[in-house]
Amino acid sequence: LCACLDERPPETLVVREQRETRINSQLAREFVVALPKELSRDDNIKLAHGFAEKEFVKRGMIADVCLHDLDSNNPHAHIMLTMRQVDANGF
Repeated sequence: LCACLDERPPETLVVREQRETRINSQLAREFVVALPKELSRDDNIKLAHGFAEKEFVKRGMIADVCLHDLDSNNPHAHIMLTMRQVDANGF
């Protein structure tokens, strides 16, 4: 998922890293979300994307959602979030 607040493409984490001035800055955080194996593949995709949209994108963050092992006994999503809010002017 990417949040784009206007017609410009969203600023990527690579560009953000190039603009950061602090040597010890943290650009993003990542966490893993377990998904219910009882749900279908499509339902788990909707669940992960909906969760990221509701909890993070609507608060101004960019959420990179990567889904893994959806057809196994360990479906999960890795979600990487920007540490700074995004508005019409970028980060």
